[in-house]
Amino acid sequence: DKVTEYKLELDIDNAMAHTQYCMNGIHYWRKILVSSTYNVLAIELTCDPGTKMTLSANMSRKPFEENTGKLDDRTVGNWGENGTGGVNYFTGVRMNTMGGSVHTMGDFVYAEGAEKIYIYLTSATDFGGRKNYKEECIKRLDVAEKVGFEAINEDHIREFHKLYNRDRK
Repeated sequence: DKVTEYKLELDIDNAMAHTQYCMNGIHYWRKILVSSTYNVLAIELTCDPGTKMTLSANMSRKPFEENTGKLDDRTVGNWGENGTGGVNYFTGVRMNTMGGSVHTMGDFVYAEGAEKIYIYLTSATDFGGRKNYKEECIKRLDVAEKVGFEAINEDHIREFHKLYNRDRK
């Protein structure tokens, strides 16, 4: 349906993007950050109290898609080689919720009936001889899910302020 009250904000002081909008009388909010500490892109999606969200995310690299699919019940991935003799890559997306449930189907991960949805994305390659790049990605997703969005957000702001505010007195 039609989206109203759309607002996109880049929070320069905290290196985060905020989006909010209303659809069918329900307000939605999205926070996005890239954490150097956890090496993940982290997204938090919320909606009006008492309402629930359903969302799906698809992992693909079309038209160059090589391998995509379910990694576990909350994670999908995309992996392959960037051309013959190119670097090998791996990208994983994990979804977690407050309330509701998460499932995977093929190269889709989806949440149903959630009050909040958290999405974590990470990627790595074998460039420079890195052999365990896939395992590194899975470990990053495990850690991100375990510590949660709020802790990632707090660490992100603290680390960003060390750089951003270093010349301020």
